[in-house]
Amino acid sequence: MEHIGKERLLHWIGLACLALSVLVLIMIGPLWERLGGWTMVLWMALGGAGMLLLQKGPPPDVPD
Repeated sequence: MEHIGKERLLHWIGLACLALSVLVLIMIGPLWERLGGWTMVLWMALGGAGMLLLQKGPPPDVPD
């Protein structure tokens, strides 16, 4: 039962990372003025972490 809870948690954290990645992409202009090139690093890190967490396993509600 705890394994299913961990998969679900990783899935939701992955979705949150991807949502933050989209927000960074939408707000790229103001963030670029403040962070410079680190904005792209932040965007890629959030997208990569989100995809990695989503690939850890399917959500428990989806049948094989």
